[in-house]
Formats: sequence, structure tokens, C-alpha cells
Amino acid sequence: MTADGRFVADTTDLPIDVLLPALTAHDPAASGEGSRDPLGLEAAAERLAALYLPAVTSRMTRIRALTVLALSALVCHPMLDEYTADESAPSWLVFEWMWAEATAGGRSDTRGIPGIDTTRRRLHNGERLSSRNYLKGATALGLHGFYRTLAEHTLVLDRNGFLDENGERLLGAWASDQGLQGLLEDTGEGRRLLRFLREGVRRSMDVSACAAAPTGEAIWRLRQHAAPEFNDVCLRERSELRALLDADERRRGTLAILTQPSVSMHGGDVAAHTQAAAAEADRRHDDPFAEIGAALRALIAFEHFSAAVTSTFDLMRHRSTKLLRQPVEITELADERHAAILGSLPRLLGICDATFAAVGPDPSRAGALDAFRGLDAVPDLLGATIARHDSVQGSKGSRGKLPWFEPGSKLAVRGPYALVDPPATGDRFLHPTRLPNAASFLEELG
Repeated sequence: MTADGRFVADTTDLPIDVLLPALTAHDPAASGEGSRDPLGLEAAAERLAALYLPAVTSRMTRIRALTVLALSALVCHPMLDEYTADESAPSWLVFEWMWAEATAGGRSDTRGIPGIDTTRRRLHNGERLSSRNYLKGATALGLHGFYRTLAEHTLVLDRNGFLDENGERLLGAWASDQGLQGLLEDTGEGRRLLRFLREGVRRSMDVSACAAAPTGEAIWRLRQHAAPEFNDVCLRERSELRALLDADERRRGTLAILTQPSVSMHGGDVAAHTQAAAAEADRRHDDPFAEIGAALRALIAFEHFSAAVTSTFDLMRHRSTKLLRQPVEITELADERHAAILGSLPRLLGICDATFAAVGPDPSRAGALDAFRGLDAVPDLLGATIARHDSVQGSKGSRGKLPWFEPGSKLAVRGPYALVDPPATGDRFLHPTRLPNAASFLEELG
């Protein structure tokens, strides 16, 4: 599997004719590859997870990122709407370059920090971070991109990226712990810190690359006071961060569930962890635990359904790969395991219908289920799977994305999506539950 989630065939030992694609008509209407979520299940799963863990996504593991974003907003406040000289990066992303370089050069635990490996490679090669060599799509995939949703939801930042009321309180707690009095009032040690950091951002914007001296005050202070992990002095800051997480009723309830030994003992098994959390919610009868339990049960049901239909699709890809990717009738892509999947679908759909009734409607979720109703035979299952896939790919972007199978009356998996090894089948979770991410927050907050 590649970094972007695509399955790519290992062609090392295959004969050369396997590597030659079957010729089909070019489809000029499609705009390119859509290599994720071939059956359109991801967004529906994300919305279910958001019901019990709002604003905590599967990309988040380090809760101190909220403090870093708050500090970034304060430092960049006078130039928040400005860009680098080459107009490639906003001021807050320039601050992120500085913070990433400081973090990469320090001794703090850097697990889960986006772009940290890239930053280390750049520094090792004598480069400084810039839009050219930092993360591709950094505004969405960097630290700000990963944590902006939670920062806004907790009122650390407002929708325009300015420091909000809770962000001021968080920074006040952080500054008190760090001995940086006067940070918000622009006096004392706080003023000195702001001056160093703002000068570093300004110089970097002028040259469109991180220009803060590697051994200078700005980098040193970020490394000393804003590393990803907490030290023993971060008492008020940690308390403030926990209060921000607890401000949402459902998030607070889910965090309480995750602290229970009956749940935490299953942390290494995604399915068992989620089942245990649902069972713990069911044992509590006050709000918001009924809603949390309902959302967890709905997610579990949807994951079992998703596993079944995704296995159907993957078995078809595997079968086509074994047939040397030659165009064949759809019935030739049947696998003996398809019959068992077909037999399980009515039960899986029934459980989904029952659990979804308690969490409110979602057209995307309903559409996924409806695509697989009323199937009588394996060819019906295969046809429904391809029809769903083609519909999903066609709806991606402004002009749609290419399907994973060559279009035409006969089917052949396209090269990037060939599947040499037999795919996993049976119950499994395909989408993040967000529970490990919240558990990571709790572990760091102590």
C-alpha cells in the first residue's frame, strides 16, 4: 500500500504480458485518479464518529498543538493577512516552519507531528523550510491544517484565524507555567518572546523561507517553551486544555468512557475498543451517554457493512489481477467468498437500519446501503458493487475521477489498483474511530 492509501501490485515476478494494459477507449470526461474511498463510505463513517467525538479527528494525537496554534495566532496577529514575498505562504504557515525546525532540532517526543520527518531531512541537507520543500498541501496537512478544526470548535481561534477568548486564557496559563509573564499585555518576558518570534516570522516572509537563526532566540525559545510534549511545569496549561476538551458535553462523556479500565484495556484492538466503549456507554443512563452509545453502535454496524462490500470490491480486483488484467465478463470476477458476503448482507443491512434510526438521517449513508439492497445472486452483488464504484468516482471533484476498472462491457482492473495478494475479508474496521486519538490526549494530559 502506498502512502496515499492505494494498493499497488508487486510486479517483480510477473511475466511481461501482465504489465501490458488492455487497450480501452480514453475517457476525456474524467479528470484523473481518485485513489481513495472507492465505494464512497469514508464521509459517512466520519460523520458518525463526529457524533461522539466532535472536532477530534483521526489526524490528531498531540493536544499541545492547540497551544502552539494559539501562540501562532498571537505572534502573527499584526500580519495575519499577509503572505511571503513570493505569495506562496501566509504568515501563520511561516510560523509553522519556524516551529517545525525548532521541534526537529530538539529532543522532544515528535510522534504524530505532521511533516517532522520532512523537516529533519531538509535540515540535514542544509536547507531551510519553505513552500517549495515543506509539505505538499501544507495548509491542510500541516500542524495548523490538522488541528484548526478543534481550535475553532474550542474557541481557541475564531474562523478568521485570530486568537479567540479561550485562546487567550490558554496562552495565559501557558505563559504563567513558562515564566513568560506579560505575554498578553505585551510587557516583561512575554514582550521579549513576542519580539523575537515576530522578527523571525517577518524576516522569513521577506525571503519566502524560514530565516530565523538556527541558534537564535526565536528557535531556541520555541524549542524550550513550545515543544510537542509537556514537562513538569505545565500544570495550568494542561488543566486549561482538559477544560477545553470537556466543554463539549459529548466529547466530555466519551473521554470519561475512555478512562474506564474495561475500555482502556482494549486500546490495541480497534474493534474491541469500540465495542467496549459502546458497552460502557450503555451502562450509563444519564445524558449524553445514550447519544454516545447510539452513535458508537451505529458506527460499529456501518463498519461491518463497509467491510463486507469493500471485501466484495477487493476480491474482484484480486480476481482480475489473477486473470492478468484481461477484460472479462463481470461473472468471471466472482470469488467463492462472494456467496458468503451476499448471504450476510440482509443481516448487516438490518442492523444498520436499526442502529441508524437512533442517530438521525444521512443521505450519504443511506445511499451506500440502498446500493446493496435486494440482491439475489452473486452476479447482482458484483454488478451493484461496480455500479456503486462508478457512481462514486463520477461524483468526485468537478469532473469526476477515473474508475479503478477499465470502462467497457468487459472489466479489467487498471494497473495502479491491481491486487496481487488475496485481500482481507471478514469483520474489520476500515475507518478511524477517533477513540485512540482522544485516548492519546488523555494520556498526555495525565
